[in-house]
Amino acid sequence: MTEEIKFNEQVKAATTEKHKKLEEAELSKVMMSPVLTVAAYNEYLQRMYSFISLFEEKYYDKLAAVVQDVNDRKKAATMVNDIKATGTLKESSKPAKWFSGTDSTGFLLGAMYVIEGSTLGGRFLYGNANKVLGLNEINGASYFAAYGSETGTKWKTFLAALNNYAAAHPGEQQDIIAGANFTFDAFYDILK
Repeated sequence: MTEEIKFNEQVKAATTEKHKKLEEAELSKVMMSPVLTVAAYNEYLQRMYSFISLFEEKYYDKLAAVVQDVNDRKKAATMVNDIKATGTLKESSKPAKWFSGTDSTGFLLGAMYVIEGSTLGGRFLYGNANKVLGLNEINGASYFAAYGSETGTKWKTFLAALNNYAAAHPGEQQDIIAGANFTFDAFYDILK
């Protein structure tokens, strides 16, 4: 008997190329560089904030029925704190492209898949910001510290919610993948 493939594995497979492309964006590479500067770090946060803050404000309430702890996952306030600790909060030089069309729960859940996945990857960015710039969860890197020791658990909890929703709403599975791909593209556009 073979184990059923979880839907999140399908999302991962369908977004692999866009994920790789995002890692190659100029500012993504700078964030993992040994020559990371405070200015580049601040710019990264400013650009990501343009997407994250709007998404949380507009859509987290809608996702509360699917992701029970969605309000505990809000990170825009930590981004503001980190931006202010490393510079000045200003209008982003690269505002995020925004949803043009669907705001189905599936599409939004796909977008949140990328946001929550970036929290997992943010642990690596935290390590580099700490090593190169001396930033930590108290001083300038609270966004990347995210859930701390609970990061893995929060990711698994999110994936369970995603998989449960996809199983209960098979007609929205393509929307989930579309939302994830859209968000990878949006992140790439603001970080290139």
